[in-house]
Amino acid sequence: EGDMVVTCGVNHIYFWSKEGETTVRRSGVFGRTGKMQALTCLAPNGTTVLSGTVSGHIYVWLGRNCMRTIAAHQGCVSTIYTCPHGVVTGGKDQKVRLWTLSLEPGATFDMSAFGSSPSVRSVC
Repeated sequence: EGDMVVTCGVNHIYFWSKEGETTVRRSGVFGRTGKMQALTCLAPNGTTVLSGTVSGHIYVWLGRNCMRTIAAHQGCVSTIYTCPHGVVTGGKDQKVRLWTLSLEPGATFDMSAFGSSPSVRSVC
């Protein structure tokens, strides 16, 4: 949303909003959909927020609620990028993956040929 900031880290995701002169922090609700764990990156995706996890999943947040979990990488999701054409993720598995905006999987690029144990830390 326009006036919300989202932060994440070890075992938490916070949704910050301005209420009058006060900034209010609310915790994300993992519910039965997501597992509380370290969240490594964030990206906006339309009306939702995407977060990457150390387990290799993408969590889809609507408001402060985890609505969907997607297996994305074998190991940590280290980066997520969104644009009008889709979503790009990179992970500890040395892969870069393309996704539709509705998070249907597309192409996968294996970066392991680019040196000894390359790590995908950024995509954009």
